[in-house]
Amino acid sequence: MGQDAVDAPLQRTVTARLAKKTDAFHLIAWLAILAAIICDPIRLKGTTSLCLFRHLTGGIDCPGCGLVRSWCATAHGDFGDAIARHLFGPATFFLLLAALIAFRFTRPAGEVFETWLARIWRSSRSTRMMSALGAVAWISWAAARMVSGMAGNG
Repeated sequence: MGQDAVDAPLQRTVTARLAKKTDAFHLIAWLAILAAIICDPIRLKGTTSLCLFRHLTGGIDCPGCGLVRSWCATAHGDFGDAIARHLFGPATFFLLLAALIAFRFTRPAGEVFETWLARIWRSSRSTRMMSALGAVAWISWAAARMVSGMAGNG
């Protein structure tokens, strides 16, 4: 029996597992976008944060604090409130939506999300550069927000 015959069942198992992960990711991502559309951003304004980090640190915002409220405001077209809640909220909302739509219409049949994303990532240096710059910007903004929160609580 050749090596290809031995590797084939393993490859099918790995592909099946990735397909299940892709299905779960899509379900969660679409549910998150749907929840943002359904939620009422006005009712969210007066609610308490559920962020464990914020509660443990006495009110210092984590890098994701305000993201859910920002997504809700973005989905309802209130971009001023969305940016006030989380600077990267509108961008992450639209990037996720665009990735889901692009995956749906541009992938070859049977390709799983991780493979599709890796192919997109490898195909363009500018994609990698923009991703790195976005990550650095988010981390810098989050650090500045945390430092200002510590200064305000100290």
